[in-house]
Formats: sequence, C-alpha cells, structure tokens
Amino acid sequence: MENLTTLQMKKEITSLTEKLFLEGIDHFNLQGKTPQVRFDIRGNTAGQFRRSENAIRYNFGIIEQNYEKFLARTVAHETAHAIQYKISYSAKPHGLEWKRVMRFFGVPSTRCHNYDMSGISSTRRTIQKFPHKCTCKENNIHMVGKKVHTKIQMGAKYTCRKCRSILK
Repeated sequence: MENLTTLQMKKEITSLTEKLFLEGIDHFNLQGKTPQVRFDIRGNTAGQFRRSENAIRYNFGIIEQNYEKFLARTVAHETAHAIQYKISYSAKPHGLEWKRVMRFFGVPSTRCHNYDMSGISSTRRTIQKFPHKCTCKENNIHMVGKKVHTKIQMGAKYTCRKCRSILK
C-alpha cells in the first residue's frame, strides 16, 4: 500500500461509498439520495449506517490500520445497508435483502470484522454505580445507576424487591 494521507483515504472511501451506492440503486431499480459519509465512530465499531440520518459513519482509527481490507469489505457492508433499506424499510439488518446486495457487490456477507485492533483505544463508557442499603439480612447493598441515585437523594422512594424496605 502506498503512503496515503488522511485526506486521500477519506476521499477514496467517500468516493467508493458513492460509487457502490449509485451502482446498487441502479441495479435494483431504486431511487434515493446518496448517504452522507462521516468519519466519527470510535471504539471497536468499523462502520454504521444510520437510516434516520441517511448517513454512513466510519471509524478512522480502524481505517488507518486496516485500509485495504476496510476498502474491500466495510465500505460495501455499510453501503449495502443503505441500499437494503431502499429495497425494504422493514428488512432485518443482515437479512436476505442485505445479502443480495452484498452478493451483487461481490463481497462475502459477513457481519463482523476481524481487523487488527491493537493500538486502537476502546471508548466504551463506564457506567458509574452507587451503593444503597435495605434491611435484608443477606446482600443488603444495592448498586444503582446515577439517575436512580440522584432521585433517591432528591427524596424519591425506591424499595428492595425482596424485603420491600426503602433503599437508603
């Protein structure tokens, strides 16, 4: 692979996405606006089609480390989702319509990627839990999320399902 700049990679991926989309809607005799292409996903997700926004989102961290494979598979995978929803709005995400589009693109219809993820930081958020007590003899500590914790502090009453006492 030649040394491409970030801008060149993004342009090539955007161009391939648009090309595949136009070929797909032409082949399946559909109409539709080309999806917007964004590079704003982080973590372990390679790509995502958002039908509510008509947008395809890509993970540039994964692109940088797996550019050739990404071009060959993920771009077709996400573009196939955009076409699939033009064929049938209620279709399952990796159902028959999506597989037909993938077959048309000549790409295996696999769901998950197996890219090298070393060096790519996962941005999963950690959910903070707060301890609250009840009067149960065993396991009297209940861990609750921030919303419930805040509501308890503001005076809301939450009860233990076992002993029916109010959490404190």
